[in-house]
Amino acid sequence: MAEYGRSEISSKIHGLSRRRLLRNAGTAAAAVSLIEAIAGCASTATTTPQNAIHDPWPKHPAYRFALVCHVTADPFFVPVRAGADDMCALLGSSYTWTGSENDIVPEMVNAFSVAVNNKVDGIGCAIVDPTAFNDVTNRALSRGIPVVAFNAEAPVGKGNNAMSYIGQDLYQAGVAVATRILSYVKKGDLVGGMISVPGSLNEQPRMDGAASVFNQAGIDFIQVGVGATEGPALASIQAWYQGHQNVKFMFSSGGSNGVAVATAIQKLGLAAKGIGGAAFDVGVPVLELIAQGQLAFTVDQQAYLQGAMTIYQLFLYNITGGLITPVNVNTGFKYVDNKNVGDYVSRKDSWEGSSTTPVVFTPPKSIQVGTN
Repeated sequence: MAEYGRSEISSKIHGLSRRRLLRNAGTAAAAVSLIEAIAGCASTATTTPQNAIHDPWPKHPAYRFALVCHVTADPFFVPVRAGADDMCALLGSSYTWTGSENDIVPEMVNAFSVAVNNKVDGIGCAIVDPTAFNDVTNRALSRGIPVVAFNAEAPVGKGNNAMSYIGQDLYQAGVAVATRILSYVKKGDLVGGMISVPGSLNEQPRMDGAASVFNQAGIDFIQVGVGATEGPALASIQAWYQGHQNVKFMFSSGGSNGVAVATAIQKLGLAAKGIGGAAFDVGVPVLELIAQGQLAFTVDQQAYLQGAMTIYQLFLYNITGGLITPVNVNTGFKYVDNKNVGDYVSRKDSWEGSSTTPVVFTPPKSIQVGTN
């Protein structure tokens, strides 16, 4: 009988299961290097078949995890889920994708509570509220269920005890974006920052970081709440522009409102008037509008890693009996502009979320310093 009432995964069966899962998902070739890295495979290509897999894990339960998201259907989370799917396939685990479709925190807290009651083996949560998740996090921890934050975390001092954070350093991302925007504006110019839900912890730290730069540079900065979905956000941005036609630059702090900023600039012909725009994330419309010259740049926070590393950390905590504890992972910051946007729009793959199909790409022949 397996511990915890779960089926156990032997090394032999797990290897066969992973091969089947990867083949069915079309990811066998794409995952080989990651599998070998995780497994510590010492064999070389001259002595081992190309797709050989060495399974390092001892027999273990088929761990079950829960990922709690604030906007479960948002396109941004397509690569997040791809990362979680791939990692579960590698590790013989599974997860549920739950939370809220419309950034309703009580719905997320309820989904978190359900996961605790179902005695899952670990929970990853986008902690978008400073204190709302404190009690359920503590309840999970008291029952031996590890909890990590992904995509958003509670501020220090607010009493949330999630064990780690996997995601972008949001405040510093805002600082970096605002610093780059300074090259497009001058002291006294008006800049509009479009945020889905003011105060939401997946976007507000970016705005706070940007504000710190703009205030010091003497920029007239206004934060505008526009809503979490693209249609209402577009209407709000267009309405705001009508009353602020002296604006020199507009940017978003998230994915859906980034598409809305780009679309507003295109529809209103603002690029031709010298009004700049920027976004976060790599949604296809944003990328296409950068290629067309409607937006100056966007920021890639490498969403795939948020899903993959969340699952991997929860797995390691379980299989080591808590000896390896979750650690913070900064998933990064990468500018996408007219110099490199072609690499994005020409590729359809699961790594960045433009497709659900993973593809193997050839790495660049050289790496340019200072591109991030």
